[in-house]
Amino acid sequence: MEQLKIDVGTKYNSIHQNIKALYGIIGKNLDYTLLEVINNIFFEMKGLDATYSIYNIPNGHSENIVNAIKSLGISGINVAVPYKHQIITQLDEISPEAKKIGLVDTIKIERNLSKGYNTQYYSFGKMLSRERIKIVNRDFYILGAGNIAKSVFWYLKDNGARNVTIVSRNIEKAQKAFSQSVYDCGEEVSIIEYKNIGKGYAIINTTSCGTTANIDTTLVDKNIFVNFEVAIDLVHSPNETLFLKRAKEKGKKAVSGLYMLVAQVMKMQEIWQNKIYNEKDEEQVFKEVLQYFKKCKDTVFLIGFMGSGKTVVGQYLAKSLGMNFIDCNKIIENDLNKSVSAALEEEGEQAFREKEYSILKGINLNKPTIIATGSGCVTYYPSYEYLKDKKVVYLYNDFNTIFGRIRDNKSCHIVKSRQEIENLYNYRFEVYEELAQYIIYCRNKSIREITNEIKEYL
Repeated sequence: MEQLKIDVGTKYNSIHQNIKALYGIIGKNLDYTLLEVINNIFFEMKGLDATYSIYNIPNGHSENIVNAIKSLGISGINVAVPYKHQIITQLDEISPEAKKIGLVDTIKIERNLSKGYNTQYYSFGKMLSRERIKIVNRDFYILGAGNIAKSVFWYLKDNGARNVTIVSRNIEKAQKAFSQSVYDCGEEVSIIEYKNIGKGYAIINTTSCGTTANIDTTLVDKNIFVNFEVAIDLVHSPNETLFLKRAKEKGKKAVSGLYMLVAQVMKMQEIWQNKIYNEKDEEQVFKEVLQYFKKCKDTVFLIGFMGSGKTVVGQYLAKSLGMNFIDCNKIIENDLNKSVSAALEEEGEQAFREKEYSILKGINLNKPTIIATGSGCVTYYPSYEYLKDKKVVYLYNDFNTIFGRIRDNKSCHIVKSRQEIENLYNYRFEVYEELAQYIIYCRNKSIREITNEIKEYL
């Protein structure tokens, strides 16, 4: 593992202890993926003692990925860009569809042997079947020539499509992307520019246009949809993109890519668990994912005095909802390589509060996240103003409970006397109460009860 230096996401490090089965995704600079959410929803739904985490691989450490996975005891892994192709040579075996497409997105480790699959191929077909999309003797236009486009292309070709045309802004790059796989299989691929799109049965977007980061963009004019019966957008967040909205405006059948992602997870789990899951299982997971989107549209900030349980509640809540978790104090400790109490003493309170504020400002609000704030951040005016219009939950505990928790905790930065602590508590209580959109009264409640109350609020 020294050689590969896989950077395991910190949010699940503590949870890995005593877990029987480890799964996850390898990639580069990943900090959030819906695959993590959906797989952990699946594990909870099926009562499996397992977890799914993100594993980042730094530059220059990709030559022994599979051996590193084996050494970590991981049973199954997903593969993200840029490793979907280069990992193939490290595998003991590769499935027929992955070989044809030239990309692996799922790996199973069994008896120390590795086998690679392409689950996007199957999940695309599942989505078409669910939506009753016809393939045989139909004409399809695929927008984009990336990894997903290859899986879509081959599924359509293998299942009787009459014509499958790739539409790209860079013809030369698209030809290069498809050249090896079509050559190996003796197929020809038609690649055109956007201005040359004709009439067909379905138009399929496989690009990132329309994602949350590019929510108001689409690569085609709204009038292009009059040439098609069906519009499919493999973007899964948001569930309805501008591409699909425009298709609906023209009276066309519009299909979101979210179900495809759920179907992909179910295919992964069939591979990893050596089981066949039925449509009822698939629909149940899909229903839970839709509930997740309803609950997790906004980032939630937990506030409260030191010892109120923000970190432990935040971790539990984030895991149960499949959300990301950020502990502001932990980030400061890691950045400064010192404890919060040492940072406050050595850096000074003003510099410390400025650091807290910079962390808050740097949070990506497009990614559903549970955030445990520092207990005193609300007393710094810029942080208070930042949080004022956010979804803020105050974890209230009475002073005696708080004092009992922090009295012997050396990591807590507190003034010396009980009276001084109580004065600080009373002052901050008023600020917490002003700022909070919702208050949880935590006395005599378990972590599960507190998190369930927050879920009900969400």
